[in-house]
Amino acid sequence: MSRRQFLKAALVAAAGSVCAYPWLAEHRLLRVNRYRLPIPHLPEAFRGFTIAQVTDMHLGPMVSERFLGKVIKKANGLGADAIVLTGDHVHGRGTRASVERAWDLLSPLEAPDGVHAVLGNHDYGQKDCSTQLLSESGWSLHGKALP
Repeated sequence: MSRRQFLKAALVAAAGSVCAYPWLAEHRLLRVNRYRLPIPHLPEAFRGFTIAQVTDMHLGPMVSERFLGKVIKKANGLGADAIVLTGDHVHGRGTRASVERAWDLLSPLEAPDGVHAVLGNHDYGQKDCSTQLLSESGWSLHGKALP
């Protein structure tokens, strides 16, 4: 193999690795980030209040039910005052069955000040099913925002 062929092959392999990383590894990473948000004039009742945000789960071909179970266990184990789900519970446009399964898997989430949720763009592939299950969960924030 010539030097030129070796460099070409190495470049193709490096580019392939960079492109494959999100598909092969990143969706299996469970990361907890902690942020302190200084909020001026925050009422005393909210000092030290913690929120666990769970987002972009994309249950489907790349994210297994087993992994989502780990996410739920981790979120419950953080001891947050509230948990918020910020959408994209299923992969792609999802199917009615995948949306129903995602909500079944999410149901063990609990926090002292509640679990609250909104839908993401992927959840609208099965809009009727998603909005019905969100409403039935009691977690919906839809229409509850204050001006």
